[in-house]
Amino acid sequence: MATPRISVIMLFFDNGNTEKRRFCKIAVDSILRQTLGDFEFLIIASGKRDFIAKMAKKSSKIRVFFRKERLRGRTYKDQRTGIVGARNLGIAKAIGEYVAFADADDISLPERLEVQCRYLDNHADIDMVGSVVRLIDKEDKYTGFGHVFENDIDIKKNILWHIPMRIATLMARKAALKEMEGFSLEERAEDYEFFVRAAKKLKAHNIQYALVKYRLSYGASTQYPLQSYLSGLRIKLKAIRTLGIIPMPFDIAMEIMSFASLLYPDFYRTRIMLKLKRMYAKLNKSYRVDAPRKRVE
Repeated sequence: MATPRISVIMLFFDNGNTEKRRFCKIAVDSILRQTLGDFEFLIIASGKRDFIAKMAKKSSKIRVFFRKERLRGRTYKDQRTGIVGARNLGIAKAIGEYVAFADADDISLPERLEVQCRYLDNHADIDMVGSVVRLIDKEDKYTGFGHVFENDIDIKKNILWHIPMRIATLMARKAALKEMEGFSLEERAEDYEFFVRAAKKLKAHNIQYALVKYRLSYGASTQYPLQSYLSGLRIKLKAIRTLGIIPMPFDIAMEIMSFASLLYPDFYRTRIMLKLKRMYAKLNKSYRVDAPRKRVE
């Protein structure tokens, strides 16, 4: 068997939840329907095994690796340890030149792998590429777009307030991921910590149109607001120190308002943070607030 160009990594913890399984089936099918077929599909699974074993029969491209995780009494620490360990296992098992990540509740559009692979092929100086996302809810209804900065300079310049890219859109050179030694348990926000750490060594780019339908859900930031805020603040301070970023007065004001939002219930805090980021977007002319453009890369 020839070595695939791309290794796609998907994590799935199966506690038997019918909705989670439905989302996972849609996510798996979206990978199997890609216009570029030169890939292997690694599913790093834990929990119940019957559903994923059935999914694996859909294609010879799928390789499943089961990890032991308890089904009941899982703390957030257990969950986060499982996610980081599973991602790093996927990277270690991947044999493709490029590694793409896909979440088990999101939908990769048919051209995703082809567009990102072509971009990395044509831009040898870029180590990882993401994209804009199309936001959807639990009923698959469109709710808007999740924008990201396009070029490496703007991505790093705005890293204090905008995550460089969502993991669900990330495709990176495997050599670059090995250089970064994967993901770390150092902080709660392991995705953000990875991107800040990577920003010192790697170059990134975001395709400015949606390649993934990203399903909105409540994460650790709403379940553990203070801990998540403090983790994010430590990562921002690390970015300031390692990347030489000089915070502007508006950045400091945003941080104060972000801390103050912790006093409000989840419903209001989420909306406060959304308004703050919209304020930031209006003041930053390099950030796109209009509809994403589609073009040939």
